[in-house]
Amino acid sequence: MGTKNKGPNKKTPGDKQINTPLKTKAAKQRIIYCGPNVPGIGLQQFMVFKGGYPEHLKKHLQACPAIQELCVPVSNFAKGKKGVIVPGTAANQYYQEILRYSAELKEGK
Repeated sequence: MGTKNKGPNKKTPGDKQINTPLKTKAAKQRIIYCGPNVPGIGLQQFMVFKGGYPEHLKKHLQACPAIQELCVPVSNFAKGKKGVIVPGTAANQYYQEILRYSAELKEGK
């Protein structure tokens, strides 16, 4: 009687939740990408996604997690846009990381 049922859907305090707007947050709201254009994958700055990310982007979200970091709810667009231009901010570092990823794609790495 003193034990709790820990079935497959039960979470314990030690369980870590992975940030996956692919299926949760993005499905409920519109998000906007505040990073640089990445022509090789069809990703453009200020592109809006509703109901999740397109299938063709999912492998790039895994290869370059910074892309997902710069996808913000439309309601936070001003803050996201400002963050990428301020040197030293996390958003600016993600922006630079995406530029490097884009260059690697262009070089065929």
